[in-house]
Amino acid sequence: MVFFSVCMETYNRGKTIYDAILSVKNQTFKDYEVIIVDNASTDNTVSEINRALKYCEDKALFLHTSMFNYVFIRNTEHLSGQRNWNEPLKHATGEYIVILEGDDMFKSGHLKRAYSVIKHGLDTHDVILGFYATGNQINKKEISGIFDSKEIFDLLYTIHNLSPPSETIFINKYRFNVDDFIYYPEVDLLLRIASDGYCAYYDDNQNVIRGMSTSDRRRYRWVYYTDAYTLLEKYRGQAGERLYRKTLLKVIYRDVKLKVQEFLRELIR
Repeated sequence: MVFFSVCMETYNRGKTIYDAILSVKNQTFKDYEVIIVDNASTDNTVSEINRALKYCEDKALFLHTSMFNYVFIRNTEHLSGQRNWNEPLKHATGEYIVILEGDDMFKSGHLKRAYSVIKHGLDTHDVILGFYATGNQINKKEISGIFDSKEIFDLLYTIHNLSPPSETIFINKYRFNVDDFIYYPEVDLLLRIASDGYCAYYDDNQNVIRGMSTSDRRRYRWVYYTDAYTLLEKYRGQAGERLYRKTLLKVIYRDVKLKVQEFLRELIR
């Protein structure tokens, strides 16, 4: 068993997947495995994955070092986002799950920092850690430190400081299955973790390099492009009416604001 399972589900990332894989190979912390699932890509993603793995193997052979353990799976059909998220988890043996999307990269110290936080930084706290979330080079975290389950639930429910998947390390003992999630799928997953009594740790260590698919829309919170309203209703009873109404107004305001901005951009093109 390894400490980290780096899970990479990817689709049509031929321009970026090579560098993404090499960013894992270059980690200073070596107790990890890599699980790559290609979701029936139609571009050169598969050949780039094979090229990256071949480079890593040749480099390890040349330096007389060990190649990291990896599993590479090719879906025969394109799976939905929720189903494909689960594919790497079927093969993961690590204590913690690390998500790396095919257009993102880890800086070389990312896993070492995460190990330090998880293994040592929390030893003095009487909490069960549900996940660790860190910053990236696009957005800094607005909060930091350890939060109990009630605090983290309120932060997540109010759409505050949400964590895209490649920023977040999940504890492996938590059930990761997302097939029945009503929300795609990160926020619902994190809310379930908090609802089950797990705590969270946030910091602003910017060791994740987000890809162009994110930086092109850096001013927008990805949550508003999906069914945030359904999410609010699902957890309404647990959140309470006061927090529900406050968050609903916040979501409506930002949703309308973003739609107006998009309309104006299209108008002036």
